Amino acid sequence: MELNISAQAAARLAPLLHADRVLVLDLNDGIGPYSRQYHDTSQAKFSLLILPRRNVPDVFDAHLDSPVGPVLIKSYAAGFFDSKTELTISGDEFTLLQAKPHLNPKVPFKFV
Repeated sequence: MELNISAQAAARLAPLLHADRVLVLDLNDGIGPYSRQYHDTSQAKFSLLILPRRNVPDVFDAHLDSPVGPVLIKSYAAGFFDSKTELTISGDEFTLLQAKPHLNPKVPFKFV
């Protein structure tokens, strides 16, 4: 599976992704050390993280291919992504765009 990333978002992320760093889309379901429980049951919310490769929690056991390299996810979150899902940027905020309305479009970014 692939995650589309706009040219602007890729340009913002690429300089931060070194060989010792990994990009993560963390489903905010309360599972894992970086996840907070998101309380809106009608939409899923993700956070975008850059983590040291040596400290990636086991919960991130799958990935999406992308123009900036693999994006780690929780395997059970794969169903939220389809071929039209795109990570974009507007101003200083990352956004997930998708044809289906079950994702909260705002994606907070954190460099850990």
